[in-house]
Amino acid sequence: MDEEKFIRSEKYYKTILDNIKEHIIHVDTTGKILFANHATEIITHKKPNEAVGFYLQDYIVSPSKDMFISALQKVMDTKETYELNIAYQYKIHGNLVWYETVLTPLIDDITPGIIVISRDITVMKKLENNLQRKKEKLDIASDALQSAFHEMGRISKEQ
Repeated sequence: MDEEKFIRSEKYYKTILDNIKEHIIHVDTTGKILFANHATEIITHKKPNEAVGFYLQDYIVSPSKDMFISALQKVMDTKETYELNIAYQYKIHGNLVWYETVLTPLIDDITPGIIVISRDITVMKKLENNLQRKKEKLDIASDALQSAFHEMGRISKEQ
């Protein structure tokens, strides 16, 4: 009966992993993929079982790649969860795709490593960048207006 419960439990969690939109990847301490759910196909262009053995950082663009490698080391050294935003190498409609990524140490005797969970934040990142560009334009316009008012005040004092 315990074996039957275990099999049902395994099927249950496999169904969840296979249908969740977040990318869930188990990597070893070097970033080599040991497990990947179906959502990761968009990053690796491989079926989950075909992605095993490849390095996750090979799909990440610089400088995000260096940040990811550093984060792997930090998680292994501290045994604490770490969060970062990274850009993956593939493009959709010519745009870079950004992910919020959480790295959590998996400390056990069977398969130690790191669980990497990523969710797409591309829309949020685009909005953030657009807002930053608009703020920069507003700052330029504000400086120009301030200079113009200052100049107008100076001219009116001279008259």
